[in-house]
Amino acid sequence: MHAVQNAARLGCKVIKKASEFATEERVLVIRLTNGTGQVLKVPEEPYSKAGTCHLSFAELQPGEVGTIRCTSADGSGVASVTAGAHHATAIQLLVGEETILLLEKSPFGQTRRKNSRFQFRFLSREDPDYEAPLSKHLKKLPKEFMGSGDGSHNTSKGRDYWAKAMANNQHEVDMVILREDVDIVESWDCIRQLDFAELCRDKNPKSLVAMLFLLDSLSLVNCLNNISLSDRAYALDLMIVSFIKKTEGILGVAEDGLKLNLAKWESSRAALLPHGTGAGSSTGVHTLNYKLYSSLSQDDPALAHHAEASLLLVRATIFQCVAMIHEVANRLRDQGLWKCEKRKHRGRTRSPSMSSSSSSGDSHSSSEESSASSSTGSAQPTKGKHQAAPPASKAPPQSSNALALVEHLSKRGRTESEDEASSMESSERTSSTSSTSSSSSSSSEGRTKKAGGSLASFLACGGCSSGACGSGQASAPRRGGELNGSDLLIALVQDCLTHAAELVRRRAKLYEFVAASILPGAVGQELLHYSRILPTVVRSWNSRGPKLPMAACKGFSLDSLANLDGGEIVGPEQLLKAFGPHAPKCKVMSTNSKSGEFFFMSSDMRFCIKTISEHESVLMQKMFPAMNNHMQEWPQSLIVRFAGLYHLDVPSAGLNRYFVVMRSVFDSEREVHETFDLKGSIHNRKKKEGEKIGKDEDWITAKHTINLSEKANRDLLAMHELDAQLLKSFDVMDYSLLVGLHYLSEEEQGAFSKSNRIPKPGSGMVSEDGKIIYYAALIDFLIGYDLHKEAETLIRVIQGVGDKASCVSPEAYAKRQAHFLRDAVIAPCQNGAGQLGRLKIEVEDAKDLIAGDWTGTSDPYVMASLGLLSVRTATIARDRNPKWSEIIYLPINECHRGTCLDLEVWDEDAEALGGADDFLGRVSVPIGKIMEQHEKNPNSAFRLQRSTLTSVVSGTLSATISFEAC
Repeated sequence: MHAVQNAARLGCKVIKKASEFATEERVLVIRLTNGTGQVLKVPEEPYSKAGTCHLSFAELQPGEVGTIRCTSADGSGVASVTAGAHHATAIQLLVGEETILLLEKSPFGQTRRKNSRFQFRFLSREDPDYEAPLSKHLKKLPKEFMGSGDGSHNTSKGRDYWAKAMANNQHEVDMVILREDVDIVESWDCIRQLDFAELCRDKNPKSLVAMLFLLDSLSLVNCLNNISLSDRAYALDLMIVSFIKKTEGILGVAEDGLKLNLAKWESSRAALLPHGTGAGSSTGVHTLNYKLYSSLSQDDPALAHHAEASLLLVRATIFQCVAMIHEVANRLRDQGLWKCEKRKHRGRTRSPSMSSSSSSGDSHSSSEESSASSSTGSAQPTKGKHQAAPPASKAPPQSSNALALVEHLSKRGRTESEDEASSMESSERTSSTSSTSSSSSSSSEGRTKKAGGSLASFLACGGCSSGACGSGQASAPRRGGELNGSDLLIALVQDCLTHAAELVRRRAKLYEFVAASILPGAVGQELLHYSRILPTVVRSWNSRGPKLPMAACKGFSLDSLANLDGGEIVGPEQLLKAFGPHAPKCKVMSTNSKSGEFFFMSSDMRFCIKTISEHESVLMQKMFPAMNNHMQEWPQSLIVRFAGLYHLDVPSAGLNRYFVVMRSVFDSEREVHETFDLKGSIHNRKKKEGEKIGKDEDWITAKHTINLSEKANRDLLAMHELDAQLLKSFDVMDYSLLVGLHYLSEEEQGAFSKSNRIPKPGSGMVSEDGKIIYYAALIDFLIGYDLHKEAETLIRVIQGVGDKASCVSPEAYAKRQAHFLRDAVIAPCQNGAGQLGRLKIEVEDAKDLIAGDWTGTSDPYVMASLGLLSVRTATIARDRNPKWSEIIYLPINECHRGTCLDLEVWDEDAEALGGADDFLGRVSVPIGKIMEQHEKNPNSAFRLQRSTLTSVVSGTLSATISFEAC
């Protein structure tokens, strides 16, 4: 690579990022649901002091959902800067005889919620500003978002109607106007929603499907902002075709209230997915093709329009279902079967849906109400970005257990003398607190280790059945009695995972009941299939374990992950066995760094628990839909299996962390004798003295190879290439192939047989000679290639090790690792063939190449690429009409059928001068044409005769390509 070129490219990106911030389009989208039973009107044009305001409606019919979109001038260039790149709008709505004001402002350069402003309120005739112009109301807009200091949920009460809103982020607000308060269902957490769904199953089966729709839809709409636009459209369409677009009317709601939004959805879907693309007119779950959605351009306006239309339809259906379930809950309450109390709207409350409430306008804040909880599930929100889910019962005063956790977390990174001083201070409080402090201080030595270390070393511990590598032998009970800080943290995590597994299991049983008893036949089976593949949701619930401080928990994509591999790897049964109420306490590998990170292993060493950053959690949420689809299509994927992404918020202890649960790469019943962390780089990739995990250079020095059967070797290489391509699509790098070796004793060797297939994760692969079990998985893939990493790449280029260093671009990283596995890790396949065989490429000559050097000549060579693999010819010096007459080979796998073979001509520059090779043109040949030629006549070849090179002004290439089957 050329250092100057890389520096220029990086500088351009920095400038572009800065200019985008100054000129980007500021947007606020308000989705408004009319739940009043009357027509909602806009009596006059909105007043825009800055920017523009577009309404998708002039009036909203009962049950309809519309959009209000406020944007800056045009979001680009000089015009946006001139306009201030901000927006400020006042809107008046009229329903019946009541007036509602919507006021918003996004000042220039302010993109964070606390600097954005939004408020809504009813305007009574007694108000002195009742007849004032909208511009005057806009001047009085409070400086805080939604008119409150820390809330993101508002409720305003008029004479006859309620108005409610919830801000999903700084760009989106969901609002509903109601005739009466019917938000009781939406204020429940997921556990309480499941409780009611099970009651519906037993006492009112007709409402069960609607309750399941609410359970999933409310969890889906809260995580849409962290996935791509195509994934959002796919997930919403999946829900729509499963529940809403059914002639059977399985939800049992009034269809008239959905007609308008349903028509808009059908129109947008027809424009996005016309006939002949594989979508057709059928709307069954099995007809939805994830790859079709993922292939759509994220910049396509039709995709954005359809995603928005889908969301509006789902929200309109949510309103209809909430109204119906509200009536069912009241009837069951009157029968004494369900406890639900009318919630008082005096203060801010937490709701996982669009009709959450917070003090504003006519309502008044009340800390007494917000801290108390009732059977409706209302709760006090926590300050900051992550809000607590509604508690099941009133939060108790801070107990000695909670104090122990506070002290445990407060000791992170402190010196030994500080710990001793704190322990003496704590001993003066109470005897119970003193006992807890002493217990916590006694393990301070193990807690000084930073928790962020290599995941490879942590997973490698999973291969040790003794568990001696952690401090997991603490004798304190998991529940009951007083726990020290470390034990309490483990108890909270295990309680979170226990409830997560129960949520997945209970939901699955309800869908099975619907398919068997309520909707037998094709409709029920489609609904059951949908329940297992819904790509992403976020479930929220509260800790309910005795002796535990109040904790808000969230779980992401739990249901789809649990159903991978038939539920045998990370299903709810496996989680309950490892973390359930009767499971032994987790083993502590490393905890209590200053950032609150921790590493745990389940007692059976089958699962790993590791904290991740918020940035990594957002990346993981974005990856989940594609990753789930990938593993459903390729169950032998080498990507480590996740049992979920979780968020744990303990306000009383100041703990607010994301963590993941992964299946261990190794078999806990067998010792792993050697472990290697392989990245594909040999620059500074040698283990240091005292380290147990080998690296790339150590693997090569030891002359190891994964030697399976011929077919298994090919399958393993092909699977890694597919996995690496998936990771490359998310611009991540620095991931590793973790390899473990267990040497079988003579007694063990007879118990294992060789296999021609890649086994399921964790079960190992037996070598060709039957003497070694290999374990392998791709790990540590949450490192994005951002500006920081690009700068690191530039430094390595300047140092002269750009191509060898670990930090390179995602594409270069994936290709290098794929070649490293084929060349140095997995035993060579016969003739270098892939799953299907190999391509024989005879490169003949090129004509009229452009000049790549300043001297007017070129030093050309040809690079043949297929997937992540490539091979090149020799270089012909100073010749613009070179003749190679050289044969090169490329392996071809099953996954290559729909791709193209790229033949690229390059001008080689002297590496000593720091030059980068110059591109001279490309010819792309679809693999399908080559295979078709072979099927017609196995002895014939595909001929390129003076094929014009693309992307350049002149040049042709001649070559002959033939397919050789295995």
